[in-house]
Amino acid sequence: MIDINYGNYTLFQYLIIAFILFPIEIIHSWLIIMIYAAIVLIIFSTLLKLFERRNPCFKENNHVTTVPWLRTTLVVLSTAMLLIIL
Repeated sequence: MIDINYGNYTLFQYLIIAFILFPIEIIHSWLIIMIYAAIVLIIFSTLLKLFERRNPCFKENNHVTTVPWLRTTLVVLSTAMLLIIL
């Protein structure tokens, strides 16, 4: 059985990062983009560490994967499809 709570937690992490970094599409200066991305990722990772400290069940170290072969299988399939397309 797949852990839905941990999956939702990681999905929301990626969605929040995507929405926070969306203004980078508007900015054209590389220096400002790098500074903005660094500041956002540092603040976001700090907040995640504080949240994981209060809720240890969401720590990646404490989470036991229920389908260990799934990630490897998906990587192999996506690499094979990329090579076929190229």
